[in-house]
Amino acid sequence: MNIKNKKLTLAEFIKTSKISILITIIFLLFGYGQRLFSIAFSIDTELYIRSYISNYTWWLSLDRWGLVLFNKFFKLGPLPIFQTNILTFSLIIVYSVLLNYLFYLYIDEKYEKKFICWQFVFSLIFISSPIFAEIYNFAILNAAVAAGICLIALAQIILQKASLIKDKFYKNCLLILTIVLGTFSFGIYQAIIPLYILIVTSLYFLQCLKEKNSSFNWLLKQIIIFGIIAILYFVINNCIGISNDYLNNGWLKGNISQCIINIFQAFKELLKGKSIFYNYGYVISIGLIIIYNIYKIFKKKTNFGLILSSLGLVLGPLYIFILTGEIQLKRTQFNYPYTIAFIFLLLMIFLQNKKAHNIYLRGLVSLVILYFAYSQMMITGNLFYTDSVRYQKDVELAAKIQNRIESQEWYDKNKKYTLIFYGRIKNQTVNSYIKGEIIGKSFFEFDYKYHYGVSDRATAFLESLGYYYNAPTIAEFDEAKKYATTLPSLPNKNCIFNKENYIIVKLSDDI
Repeated sequence: MNIKNKKLTLAEFIKTSKISILITIIFLLFGYGQRLFSIAFSIDTELYIRSYISNYTWWLSLDRWGLVLFNKFFKLGPLPIFQTNILTFSLIIVYSVLLNYLFYLYIDEKYEKKFICWQFVFSLIFISSPIFAEIYNFAILNAAVAAGICLIALAQIILQKASLIKDKFYKNCLLILTIVLGTFSFGIYQAIIPLYILIVTSLYFLQCLKEKNSSFNWLLKQIIIFGIIAILYFVINNCIGISNDYLNNGWLKGNISQCIINIFQAFKELLKGKSIFYNYGYVISIGLIIIYNIYKIFKKKTNFGLILSSLGLVLGPLYIFILTGEIQLKRTQFNYPYTIAFIFLLLMIFLQNKKAHNIYLRGLVSLVILYFAYSQMMITGNLFYTDSVRYQKDVELAAKIQNRIESQEWYDKNKKYTLIFYGRIKNQTVNSYIKGEIIGKSFFEFDYKYHYGVSDRATAFLESLGYYYNAPTIAEFDEAKKYATTLPSLPNKNCIFNKENYIIVKLSDDI
């Protein structure tokens, strides 16, 4: 192989980035540290513990075959929650390093030293986002999603290395590896697809900045690679032949006007920044990238590629809405913190020059960025704490219900009953600081509006604690409802009723 490359190798880059990596780990411990020592788990995990094989079938129907393969390879079937949390934590550190190394490979040489100094800015803002608290709270897929982000970063690093190799055989081998890694990552979790596009957009910005031209050939190659990966992903999905409509795509429904309305509403929500998941960082980022482009135009140092990639960065958080035409869950919006983190990183690099007055400005901006990341990590840490407390309360409630059942005269410990819940019990503990999209919701509360109410999830949760019951059929649930309406609700001692082979527990009058 004949490689012309003055850039540091990954190992050399890590050696020169020790301080940034250490800062990243400290912040990560600050937000995720509690999770390393927790055995709490969230909604969906109870069903996985009951039957992970059935869950694999469900994932295959969602075109998440990569998620199935990952969990099989790392033996996460009988779910070891403590180990999967540690694996997730480690992989977050890995993709923080890989993404920064990827930026380093593309950044202009005159910015290299400045980038190495301030690279932690991207990591802190990206990994501290509460959006990741929501997705990584799912113990059944947290490690796989983190691995998926590692794979798309690694795929782009390999692709960049391939561009420097003259030997066609090795070049083609690396191109094939890039495609394989990209395709597998898409098969883990669909939210990785818009993140891949945004990563390419940010690299295109750096490429245009470095080459001082629009670099259309580079962009065309990236589009072709992405097209091949996307086609292979959809071919594999069709070969598996299992599908359902859980993951809605508004464009396929043909209601184009509604899709456009959804995208517009999503954009308005992003601009408002009024939730635990959003903030004014996005608005600030838009302002910064606009100011930068005006400056470049004024200095006559811009090009169409730089303007195009800047627009792509601004629209980055909208990619998932644009691709689906639907309002998506917050936990799928990886692009939101990425856009903010990348633009803030650029800000610190561009401020780093020899002018004395910029020392004070740089110091002020760095403090603002650190506080911004700190605030996000506080929310993230509190979300994890909230769910830990919620889990403890659910365990206590499950034990209380089980004790009530076992104290009944008719109870036979050698018999497996069907257990039916009506109503719901919210987690109202004062120690739960904040609640998120899913985080903080009890197993005895979630899905209560659906036909089975909480029965399916609650019985699966009880089973994870060693209390074994059958979930009801639709007929049993409907038949038992007429008895439930006459019962008092928990904590009344008469809230439990036995009818032949099934047990009714009335949690509340809200049925």
